[in-house]
Order: sequence, then C-alpha cells, then structure tokens
Amino acid sequence: MSRTATIRRTTGETDYMLQAVVPDIAGYDRLYKRLIAKVPLTDVSSFFVMEKVKETTELPLGYCN
Repeated sequence: MSRTATIRRTTGETDYMLQAVVPDIAGYDRLYKRLIAKVPLTDVSSFFVMEKVKETTELPLGYCN
C-alpha cells in the first residue's frame, strides 16, 4: 500500500512534485498506473531515493536576525 507524503507545485521545468512512500518497485508501478488513469499527464519523470542522508522539519530561523 503506497502513501502520498507530499504534493508540491513547483517552478521551472517540472510543474508538480509528488513524494510517495511505496514498499518496492511494484508498489510504485501500481501508484503510477492509478495516477495516470485519473490525471491527464503529458510527461512524467521519476526518481528514487537510495539513502536518506538528513531529514529535519526544523527551520533555520536564526539566520534572519
């Protein structure tokens, strides 16, 4: 079962970025097929994270002072 973690509208060449958590490539394929069945897409690019090096929700607010 996949889970969509975030969806962001972006600038530049890519219009939207969807971050999903899937158990394996077959899970990604199921998510992809569901997505293209519901949304008329003209171009899809994918990449897979191999290793999470750092992740935080802390904002660097100290630099504003």
